[in-house]
Amino acid sequence: MPVFADGNVPASISMDSGTLTFHAAGAGEREVRSLRDAFAGWTSLVKNDQSPILRDAAELAQLAYQRWAYYRRGLSVASTLKDLRAKINDNPHAEVAVLLLAKSDIRYRSVRMNVVAICLFRRTWYNNLYIDFLAKHPRAPFASAGGAVLWHISKVAKSIGAHAIWGETTQNSVGYYKRVLGKKRMTDLLFLKRKEYEAFANDFEAEEKVG
Repeated sequence: MPVFADGNVPASISMDSGTLTFHAAGAGEREVRSLRDAFAGWTSLVKNDQSPILRDAAELAQLAYQRWAYYRRGLSVASTLKDLRAKINDNPHAEVAVLLLAKSDIRYRSVRMNVVAICLFRRTWYNNLYIDFLAKHPRAPFASAGGAVLWHISKVAKSIGAHAIWGETTQNSVGYYKRVLGKKRMTDLLFLKRKEYEAFANDFEAEEKVG
C-alpha cells in the first residue's frame, strides 16, 4: 500500500507517542476485503461498551468504508497524492475521494492492519477538501492520532491550494474538534480557511514536538 505523500506533504509524522504513516486505500479487491473486515472489527470491539464516543468511532469507520465503496463505483478515487494531482490536472473541477489510513509503527493487539485512525475526504469541484468522516480506533491508545490526521490533511490542502477544509461535526465530536483546533466556538459546521488550517498545522507540529 503506497504512502499518500508527494513533495511538501510528508509520508509520516513522528511524535512523542510514536510514528504514524499515511496511506490511502487502493481499489484492489483483496485490499478492499481486508479493509472491510478490519473496520467491521472496530464494531465488534465496542459492541458491549457503554461509551457513546467509542461506539460513534466504530460507526463512523464503517460509514467511511461504505461511502468510499460507493464512491469507487461512481466517483473518482485516489490512492496516492500523485494520482490526486493527475486527476485535478486532467479536470480542474474533478471531485476525487480519498480514504486515508493512519498506520502506527506500534503494534496493538486489537488493531488490525495497524490502522489507528481513518478519514474519508473529498476534493470538491471548487477545490476545497470536505471531510466526510474521521475516526480514531476505539481501542488504540495512540495519543493525538485524530489531530495527526487533520495535520496531514492540512498539508494536502496546502499542496493543492485548497481554499478551505470543511465538514460536519456530531454532538460527540464537536468538543474534540474545538480542543484540537483551538476553537472556543463551533457548531455542527467545521470550517477552516486556508490561513486557519495552515496555522493549525504549524501549531500542531510545535505542540507535538514533531520531528
